[in-house]
Amino acid sequence: MYGPKSSYKYYGYSLFGSSAGFNSLKVLNKGKRSVEFKDGTKVDFDFCYELFSNCFIGTVKLESLGELNFLDAENDIECKIKFDSVKKK
Repeated sequence: MYGPKSSYKYYGYSLFGSSAGFNSLKVLNKGKRSVEFKDGTKVDFDFCYELFSNCFIGTVKLESLGELNFLDAENDIECKIKFDSVKKK
């Protein structure tokens, strides 16, 4: 995918896996994605996993959980964002 006036391009691949519980579904997002900017800067990143709770009983809730990692290897910049559960919210 290209941004307006080719200011960036977004590309990568995705693999998905899942596991189910009695009243929940966990979707694992695997793969690598990259954003490459016009100036040559490239940021690689991945995604955390998704948890769907109360699929059959109660109000359905979707949470993004785990770690989301960004890496600009050329400039040695790394960012890790950790998502935790928000129980009863």
